[in-house]
Amino acid sequence: MSKKVFLNTSPIQYIHQLGLIHIIKELFGRVYVPAEVHEELNSGRKEGIELPKHFGFHLAHEHKSLILKKAGEE
Repeated sequence: MSKKVFLNTSPIQYIHQLGLIHIIKELFGRVYVPAEVHEELNSGRKEGIELPKHFGFHLAHEHKSLILKKAGEE
């Protein structure tokens, strides 16, 4: 049985600020980020908060969420 992993803004922010954003994909494979979280990250960047722009992965729409995918992955 495969499980879906969803992340909210705080873990993404702090993992990024520690320079470890790459471990998200390594630990969980595909990670879902709700559209609201994506909007919060964009807003935070506009306010000058150190946040990732793209997590090092492409963002894809599926079921009104964003999915982190490794570059080149379908």
